[in-house]
Amino acid sequence: MSNLKISPEALVHHNNLEYKFKDLINLFLKSYTNVNHSVYRKIVKKVSRKYFRQQKALKKEQLEEAFPRVESRPVDECELELIEREKEHKLWLERENLAQLNWKANKERNEKILLKVKEKEKRLEAISLSKQSLKVNVTPLCYVKPAFYQQDWQRCSYFAKTGVCKYANLCSKSHLISSNEILTTLIFPGMYSHMLMGYELLKNDQNNDESLEYDENDIMDNFKIFYDDVVNKLKTYGNLIQFLVCSNYLRHLRGNVYVQYEKECEAKAAFQDLNGRFYAGKQVFCYFSHVKNWQNAVCSKFLHNCCDKNRLCNYLHVFADPYNEFEIRDQSHVIKNAKIECSLGAWSSDDEKSLSSKENFVKKERKKRKKRSRSRSCGEKKRHRNCKNK
Repeated sequence: MSNLKISPEALVHHNNLEYKFKDLINLFLKSYTNVNHSVYRKIVKKVSRKYFRQQKALKKEQLEEAFPRVESRPVDECELELIEREKEHKLWLERENLAQLNWKANKERNEKILLKVKEKEKRLEAISLSKQSLKVNVTPLCYVKPAFYQQDWQRCSYFAKTGVCKYANLCSKSHLISSNEILTTLIFPGMYSHMLMGYELLKNDQNNDESLEYDENDIMDNFKIFYDDVVNKLKTYGNLIQFLVCSNYLRHLRGNVYVQYEKECEAKAAFQDLNGRFYAGKQVFCYFSHVKNWQNAVCSKFLHNCCDKNRLCNYLHVFADPYNEFEIRDQSHVIKNAKIECSLGAWSSDDEKSLSSKENFVKKERKKRKKRSRSRSCGEKKRHRNCKNK
């Protein structure tokens, strides 16, 4: 309002009299003895405020004259009830329309989900039929680093012991497997997961309160259900020697399942049937591994309950066997015997069998002779010493 300019001839009411804007300012200035710029400015502001108030009051009077007030007529109680009922009815109609729209949207969403499930089932049936019709001899897949082979390449110790490495293909060491090695071990990466193995709980495992809701007994009950379900299925393919499940929280070991069979043909059959199937709502993949010495693969400190790294160790921390069916030991000797049996039964003739048995008999006899000669020499030395002492 102060930015608006007022003409000096504008009329302002003061004490029931009309004054011009400039005359009223001069009238107020006469009451001051010492007049300076600040005093003059103060009086101008005062007179301008008075002028604007009077103009506002005039506008209000003009509006009241142009639009006079109409006295409100008395309203009956029945009319008030009818008005309230109409309002409630309108609100109910709006709610009903919203509910119908939500119901239609949910129905369409459920229909789409059912269609997707049916299509998925059809695809799985087609895949199973194609697997049954095409019985192809699949070659074992190995977890091999795609790089050029060098003889002076140092082998990765983690990969040699556990069959996996946290650096994967970025590792500077060798992940190669010899072609002559018999592969009877299968690794199922990330197959098992329980309530505390999720990524959200692992990010802040120390400060997360959700981990307090579950006890070790709950985890073991969950693992027993998984154990019974999976082991019974794996035993249908052959003689199961080893079954281990990792409890590590590291990404390359989290939930890994290690399975070892007695023969390579049994492992191959399990690989052909289980690779790409669904378990607990997620697709399962597996590959062959060379790991057979489980004493080196499993953390030795973990077995004695003294591992400092806890579940962030790069070696295997496994769940306890609920029925004590499998032992953590070196199973390579079992595979060697299986290799000899397979090779003799599949490829060698009866003459070769007799020759090999004769060679084995000769070797055993040589070993016995060496042991006897050593024991005799040791006895003679002891006697000689006793004679000297006397």
